[in-house]
Amino acid sequence: MTSALDIQDLVVDLAEARSGRRRRILHGITLHVAPGEAVGLVGSSGCGKTTFARAALRLVLPTSGVVKVNGIDLATLRGQALRKFRRHMQMVFQDPAGALNGRMRVGELIAEPIRVHEHLSDREVDDRVRELTETVGLTPDAADRWPHQFSGGQRQRICIARALACRPSLLVCDEPTSSLDVSIQAKILNLLNRLRDEHGLAMLFITHDLAVARYLCNRIAVMDGGKIVESGDTDAVLDAPAHSVTRELVAAAG
Repeated sequence: MTSALDIQDLVVDLAEARSGRRRRILHGITLHVAPGEAVGLVGSSGCGKTTFARAALRLVLPTSGVVKVNGIDLATLRGQALRKFRRHMQMVFQDPAGALNGRMRVGELIAEPIRVHEHLSDREVDDRVRELTETVGLTPDAADRWPHQFSGGQRQRICIARALACRPSLLVCDEPTSSLDVSIQAKILNLLNRLRDEHGLAMLFITHDLAVARYLCNRIAVMDGGKIVESGDTDAVLDAPAHSVTRELVAAAG
C-alpha cells in the first residue's frame, strides 16, 4: 500500500538571517506515514521538527531528497498543479489565533478552501461547513461568529475543521495543543484521535510532550540536530530508550 507520506533522504539548507550563509538544518531524514497512522516527531526546541514539517508539505523547499504524498513526488508539481494538490495535505499550526483571519467569520474561514478546490453550489458549501463544525464539536451558530469570540481550544477546533474541509489524506500537526491548558489539550487530542479513526487520516504529529506522543501516536521518531536518532513503536521507544537523547527526554518528562 502506498504511504500517505513517504520521505527519503531529506536534506534542507536554509540561509541565516544575519549573515545570509546557508546552514544545514535537516541531514538526510527518511520517514514514512501510512494511511490511518499517527507518527510522532519529538525532540528539543531547535532540533528541526518544524522545518521538517514544512518541508514535508513543500512550504520549505528541500535541498535534496524525495517527498511523496499519496505516491506523488512533490518536486514534480509546479504552480497550479501544486496548488490543486494541496487539498490532499493540510497543516494545523501551534497558534490557532494567528492561523485565523480575524476579519472573516468562521463559516467563511472554513468555506474558503472548499470554494478554492471544489466546484460546489452555495448550498453544498453551507452543508459541508455545517457538517465540519458539528464534526469538531462546535455549536451550530459557530459559522456566523468571529474568531475572537471563541476560546483558544475552540479556535483550534476551527483550524482543524478548516484543515479537514477538502478531506485531505495527510494532516501535519505542529504542536497543536501546546498553547492550551491541560483539560482543553485532552479534548483536542481525543478529537484528533477520533478523526484519524473515522477518516483514515495519516497524521504527522510534532510535539515536545512525550505523554501526548504516547497517547496519540502509533510510532515515534526522535530528532536531534536535524537527524532522526531513534524510531519505532511508541511504547517500545519510550519504555526502553536506546539513544542518549531519548533517555534525556524521557528523564526530563518523568
